[in-house]
Amino acid sequence: MQQSGVSGVTRTVHPVVTVGQVPTLTITVTAGQTYTVTVRAYHNADGTVKSSQKISETQGWFTTILDDNDRFGGSVALRGDLNGDGVHDLAVGARLDDDGGSDRGAVYELFLNTNGTVKAHQKISEGNGGFVGSFDNTDRFGRVVAPLWDLDGDGVEDLAVGANGDDDGGTDRGALYNLFLQQILICRFLPE
Repeated sequence: MQQSGVSGVTRTVHPVVTVGQVPTLTITVTAGQTYTVTVRAYHNADGTVKSSQKISETQGWFTTILDDNDRFGGSVALRGDLNGDGVHDLAVGARLDDDGGSDRGAVYELFLNTNGTVKAHQKISEGNGGFVGSFDNTDRFGRVVAPLWDLDGDGVEDLAVGANGDDDGGTDRGALYNLFLQQILICRFLPE
C-alpha cells in the first residue's frame, strides 16, 4: 500500500503477517532507504491473551486516589515514548473527575514500565499539570483523548482532549483542547 507523507515523500508499506510469528512491516522511502519495523505481539499465536496488567487505584502501581464515579479509563490513547525510557506511554481520561467542581474531568499521562505497570503519572485537570484554563461543571474534559504529532515543533508529542459537555455558545456543545506538552524527566527508585 502506498502512503503519501509530508514534503512529497512517498512511503511504500508492505505488511507481513504470518500466523505464529511476530508481524513485521517493511517501509521503503523514495530515497531508496528500507526500514523493517517489528511489531510486538502481546497475544498467543491463536489470538488468546498472553498476559494482562490491570491499572486502577489499587493495582498496577498507579499511586493516585480516584473518587467514586471519576470514570478513569473511559478513554485511552497510546502515546509515544514521552519520557525517553524506550516504553510507549498512555493518556487516560477520567471525564467525571471533580477537580474545581462537579464532573469537570481530567486526563492522566501514564508513564509505563515494560511489564505494563505505572512508573509515574501526571494528572492534567483544572489547576493540575500546568493547565491554566478553567472548566464549568459537567464539561467532561477527558471524554476523548487522542495523540497528536508534535504540533509546535518542540520535540514532544502533543495531545487532543475532548470536553463534550462544554457550554461555549450553548448547552453541551462541546470543545476540543489541543494540549502542547513539555518534556518530562522521571526518576523512580524501586526496592531491589
